[in-house]
Amino acid sequence: EEVAKNRSTPPEILAKLSGDKSPSVRLRVARNRSTTPEILAKFSEDEDLEIRKEVARNRSNPPEILAKFSGDKSHFVRREVAYNPSTTPEILAKLSEDEDMWTRMGVANNPSTPLEVLVKLSGDEVEYVRRAAKYRQGYKKLNLQETNRKTKMINDNLKQIIKEEYRLVINERKEMITYHLKNKVPFSDNVYRVGSENYFKVIREARRLYDKGRLQPLNEA
Repeated sequence: EEVAKNRSTPPEILAKLSGDKSPSVRLRVARNRSTTPEILAKFSEDEDLEIRKEVARNRSNPPEILAKFSGDKSHFVRREVAYNPSTTPEILAKLSEDEDMWTRMGVANNPSTPLEVLVKLSGDEVEYVRRAAKYRQGYKKLNLQETNRKTKMINDNLKQIIKEEYRLVINERKEMITYHLKNKVPFSDNVYRVGSENYFKVIREARRLYDKGRLQPLNEA
Protein backbone atom coordinates (compact mmCIF):
# COMPACT_ATOMS: atom_id res chain seq x y z
CA GLU A 1 0.00 0.00 0.00
CA GLU A 2 2.87 2.40 0.76
CA VAL A 3 4.33 1.78 -2.69
CA ALA A 4 0.94 2.31 -4.33
CA LYS A 5 0.47 5.78 -2.84
CA ASN A 6 4.07 6.95 -3.31
CA ARG A 7 4.33 9.55 -6.12
CA SER A 8 7.85 8.42 -6.86
CA THR A 9 6.74 4.89 -7.71
CA PRO A 10 7.59 4.10 -11.37
CA PRO A 11 4.61 3.90 -13.78
CA GLU A 12 5.28 0.24 -14.58
CA ILE A 13 4.96 -0.66 -10.87
CA LEU A 14 1.75 1.35 -10.55
CA ALA A 15 0.41 -0.43 -13.64
CA LYS A 16 1.09 -3.79 -12.01
CA LEU A 17 -0.47 -2.70 -8.71
CA SER A 18 -3.58 -1.45 -10.51
CA GLY A 19 -4.51 -5.10 -11.01
CA ASP A 20 -3.97 -6.08 -7.39
CA LYS A 21 -6.70 -8.16 -5.76
CA SER A 22 -6.80 -5.84 -2.75
CA PRO A 23 -9.26 -2.93 -3.23
CA SER A 24 -7.21 -0.79 -0.79
CA VAL A 25 -4.11 -1.14 -3.00
CA ARG A 26 -6.04 -0.25 -6.16
CA LEU A 27 -7.61 2.65 -4.27
CA ARG A 28 -4.19 4.13 -3.49
CA VAL A 29 -3.07 3.72 -7.09
CA ALA A 30 -6.22 5.52 -8.21
CA ARG A 31 -5.48 8.34 -5.74
CA ASN A 32 -1.83 8.67 -6.77
CA ARG A 33 -1.29 11.76 -8.99
CA SER A 34 1.60 10.03 -10.70
CA THR A 35 -0.72 7.33 -12.04
CA THR A 36 -0.76 7.46 -15.84
CA PRO A 37 -3.90 8.28 -17.87
CA GLU A 38 -3.86 4.73 -19.25
CA ILE A 39 -4.20 3.26 -15.76
CA LEU A 40 -6.84 5.82 -14.77
CA ALA A 41 -8.82 4.91 -17.88
CA LYS A 42 -8.63 1.26 -16.86
CA PHE A 43 -10.01 2.14 -13.41
CA SER A 44 -13.00 3.86 -15.00
CA GLU A 45 -14.37 0.36 -15.63
CA ASP A 46 -13.76 -0.81 -12.05
CA GLU A 47 -16.86 -2.13 -10.29
CA ASP A 48 -15.66 -0.76 -6.95
CA LEU A 49 -17.46 2.57 -6.41
CA GLU A 50 -14.78 3.95 -4.07
CA ILE A 51 -12.10 3.39 -6.70
CA ARG A 52 -14.11 5.16 -9.40
CA LYS A 53 -14.66 8.04 -6.98
CA GLU A 54 -10.94 8.32 -6.31
CA VAL A 55 -10.15 8.33 -10.01
CA ALA A 56 -12.79 11.01 -10.65
CA ARG A 57 -11.21 13.08 -7.84
CA ASN A 58 -7.67 12.71 -9.24
CA ARG A 59 -6.50 16.07 -10.66
CA SER A 60 -4.11 14.35 -13.07
CA ASN A 61 -7.04 13.08 -15.10
CA PRO A 62 -7.10 14.03 -18.81
CA PRO A 63 -10.37 15.60 -20.09
CA GLU A 64 -11.52 12.47 -21.92
CA ILE A 65 -11.55 10.39 -18.72
CA LEU A 66 -13.34 13.09 -16.75
CA ALA A 67 -15.86 13.33 -19.58
CA LYS A 68 -16.50 9.59 -19.28
CA PHE A 69 -16.92 9.82 -15.51
CA SER A 70 -19.33 12.75 -15.89
CA GLY A 71 -21.81 10.19 -17.25
CA ASP A 72 -21.16 7.58 -14.54
CA LYS A 73 -24.24 5.76 -13.23
CA SER A 74 -23.35 6.81 -9.67
CA HIS A 75 -24.02 10.39 -8.64
CA PHE A 76 -21.18 10.02 -6.12
CA VAL A 77 -18.73 9.70 -9.01
CA ARG A 78 -20.31 12.58 -10.92
CA ARG A 79 -20.00 14.76 -7.81
CA GLU A 80 -16.26 14.16 -7.69
CA VAL A 81 -15.97 15.21 -11.33
CA ALA A 82 -18.00 18.34 -10.56
CA TYR A 83 -15.63 19.34 -7.74
CA ASN A 84 -12.43 18.46 -9.65
CA PRO A 85 -10.62 21.71 -10.72
CA SER A 86 -9.21 19.86 -13.74
CA THR A 87 -12.68 19.33 -15.18
CA THR A 88 -13.17 21.32 -18.39
CA PRO A 89 -15.78 24.10 -18.75
CA GLU A 90 -17.69 21.98 -21.27
CA ILE A 91 -18.07 19.08 -18.83
CA LEU A 92 -19.00 21.44 -15.99
CA ALA A 93 -21.70 22.99 -18.18
CA LYS A 94 -23.12 19.51 -18.75
CA LEU A 95 -23.00 18.65 -15.03
CA SER A 96 -24.73 21.93 -14.14
CA GLU A 97 -27.91 20.24 -15.40
CA ASP A 98 -27.38 17.04 -13.39
CA GLU A 99 -30.41 15.79 -11.45
CA ASP A 100 -28.27 15.44 -8.31
CA MET A 101 -28.23 18.74 -6.39
CA TRP A 102 -24.82 17.99 -4.82
CA THR A 103 -23.33 17.53 -8.27
CA ARG A 104 -24.68 20.94 -9.27
CA MET A 105 -23.32 22.28 -5.98
CA GLY A 106 -19.90 20.95 -6.98
CA VAL A 107 -20.14 22.81 -10.28
CA ALA A 108 -21.14 26.00 -8.45
CA ASN A 109 -18.08 25.72 -6.19
CA ASN A 110 -15.59 24.71 -8.89
CA PRO A 111 -13.05 27.49 -9.69
CA SER A 112 -13.00 26.30 -13.33
CA THR A 113 -16.72 26.87 -13.87
CA PRO A 114 -17.36 29.56 -16.53
CA LEU A 115 -19.20 32.72 -15.49
CA GLU A 116 -22.16 32.00 -17.79
CA VAL A 117 -22.73 28.62 -16.09
CA LEU A 118 -22.60 30.28 -12.66
CA VAL A 119 -25.18 32.83 -13.82
CA LYS A 120 -27.42 29.95 -14.85
CA LEU A 121 -26.94 28.13 -11.53
CA SER A 122 -27.73 31.30 -9.59
CA GLY A 123 -31.32 30.59 -10.63
CA ASP A 124 -31.23 26.93 -9.53
CA GLU A 125 -34.28 25.48 -7.77
CA VAL A 126 -32.17 24.62 -4.70
CA GLU A 127 -31.22 27.52 -2.44
CA TYR A 128 -27.80 26.09 -1.47
CA VAL A 129 -26.84 25.79 -5.13
CA ARG A 130 -28.04 29.35 -5.81
CA ARG A 131 -26.00 30.71 -2.90
CA ALA A 132 -22.84 28.85 -3.94
CA ALA A 133 -23.20 30.00 -7.55
CA LYS A 134 -23.74 33.64 -6.57
CA TYR A 135 -20.75 33.55 -4.23
CA ARG A 136 -18.48 32.03 -6.88
CA GLN A 137 -19.88 34.42 -9.47
CA GLY A 138 -19.02 37.42 -7.28
CA TYR A 139 -15.57 35.98 -6.57
CA LYS A 140 -14.89 35.51 -10.29
CA LYS A 141 -16.00 39.08 -11.04
CA LEU A 142 -13.70 40.41 -8.31
CA ASN A 143 -10.83 38.37 -9.73
CA LEU A 144 -11.59 39.68 -13.21
CA GLN A 145 -11.67 43.26 -11.94
CA GLU A 146 -8.39 42.73 -10.09
CA THR A 147 -6.82 41.17 -13.18
CA ASN A 148 -7.98 44.10 -15.30
CA ARG A 149 -6.65 46.56 -12.71
CA LYS A 150 -3.25 44.87 -12.62
CA THR A 151 -3.14 44.66 -16.42
CA LYS A 152 -3.91 48.38 -16.68
CA MET A 153 -1.26 49.17 -14.08
CA ILE A 154 1.33 47.09 -15.96
CA ASN A 155 0.39 48.74 -19.26
CA ASP A 156 0.56 52.21 -17.71
CA ASN A 157 3.95 51.44 -16.20
CA LEU A 158 5.16 50.05 -19.51
CA LYS A 159 3.98 53.16 -21.34
CA GLN A 160 5.76 55.33 -18.78
CA ILE A 161 8.97 53.32 -19.14
CA ILE A 162 8.81 53.56 -22.95
CA LYS A 163 8.09 57.28 -22.72
CA GLU A 164 11.00 57.81 -20.35
CA GLU A 165 13.34 55.71 -22.52
CA TYR A 166 12.27 57.70 -25.57
CA ARG A 167 12.88 60.97 -23.72
CA LEU A 168 16.37 59.82 -22.69
CA VAL A 169 17.21 58.76 -26.24
CA ILE A 170 15.97 62.06 -27.69
CA ASN A 171 17.89 64.05 -25.07
CA GLU A 172 21.01 62.03 -25.80
CA ARG A 173 20.70 62.78 -29.51
CA LYS A 174 20.03 66.46 -28.86
CA GLU A 175 23.11 66.66 -26.64
CA MET A 176 25.17 64.98 -29.33
CA ILE A 177 23.82 67.32 -32.02
CA THR A 178 24.56 70.30 -29.77
CA TYR A 179 28.10 68.98 -29.32
CA HIS A 180 28.58 68.66 -33.09
CA LEU A 181 27.25 72.16 -33.72
CA LYS A 182 29.23 73.78 -30.91
CA ASN A 183 32.49 72.11 -31.89
CA LYS A 184 31.77 72.15 -35.63
CA VAL A 185 32.24 68.39 -35.86
CA PRO A 186 30.63 66.71 -38.92
CA PHE A 187 27.68 64.46 -38.01
CA SER A 188 29.32 61.68 -39.97
CA ASP A 189 32.02 61.65 -37.25
CA ASN A 190 29.65 60.85 -34.38
CA VAL A 191 30.69 58.52 -31.54
CA TYR A 192 28.70 55.52 -32.75
CA ARG A 193 30.23 52.80 -34.89
CA VAL A 194 30.03 53.66 -38.57
CA GLY A 195 27.15 51.84 -40.20
CA SER A 196 25.42 51.01 -36.87
CA GLU A 197 21.76 51.77 -36.21
CA ASN A 198 22.60 54.53 -33.70
CA TYR A 199 25.09 56.07 -36.16
CA PHE A 200 22.33 56.60 -38.72
CA LYS A 201 19.79 57.67 -36.07
CA VAL A 202 21.96 60.65 -35.16
CA ILE A 203 22.25 61.62 -38.82
CA ARG A 204 18.48 61.17 -39.34
CA GLU A 205 17.74 63.30 -36.27
CA ALA A 206 20.02 66.04 -37.58
CA ARG A 207 18.28 65.84 -40.96
CA ARG A 208 14.86 66.04 -39.27
CA LEU A 209 15.86 69.20 -37.38
CA TYR A 210 17.33 70.64 -40.56
CA ASP A 211 14.07 70.02 -42.47
CA LYS A 212 12.18 71.87 -39.73
CA GLY A 213 14.54 74.80 -40.04
CA ARG A 214 15.91 74.31 -36.53
CA LEU A 215 19.42 73.40 -37.67
CA GLN A 216 21.98 75.19 -39.80
CA PRO A 217 24.12 72.86 -41.96
CA LEU A 218 27.80 72.47 -41.29
CA ASN A 219 30.33 72.77 -44.08
CA GLU A 220 31.53 69.18 -44.18
CA ALA A 221 33.47 69.55 -47.37
